[in-house]
Amino acid sequence: MQYEKLAEELFFDIIRLARLPMDRNFYDMTRGEMGILIYLRFVKDGVSAGALSEFFKISTGRIASILKSLERKRLIKRCEDSLDKRKIHVCITEDGIDVVETRYKNRVKNMAVVLRRLGEEDSRELVRLLSAAIEVCEGDLVCTIR
Repeated sequence: MQYEKLAEELFFDIIRLARLPMDRNFYDMTRGEMGILIYLRFVKDGVSAGALSEFFKISTGRIASILKSLERKRLIKRCEDSLDKRKIHVCITEDGIDVVETRYKNRVKNMAVVLRRLGEEDSRELVRLLSAAIEVCEGDLVCTIR
């Protein structure tokens, strides 16, 4: 089997998938902004900018820029730590929660249409294979982008 050839096909299919319109310009958001809102809504709210930088593996300067934009849009706010007033945390606002949940519901609906068109067997296989590929990459340095 020619794994490199398959890898090239997969690479370009992922690029094509990322370019599909779905709801890309929803609420005038960048991917970085949406990623941070999703993290704050579904993973952990009230984290430091440094923790976000570490989790997303992007520079603190880029995080600061994204947070500034989200703050202007009133989707996040900076909150004082209740135990240490010198520490500042990033918290999602009610507007931010509304944006994330609306976009999430739209994405799920769009994906359900795609899966319905693929059929039950192919849909289950797609999800199984994607999950397996992610599990392989999560602990494997070969999968990291250099």
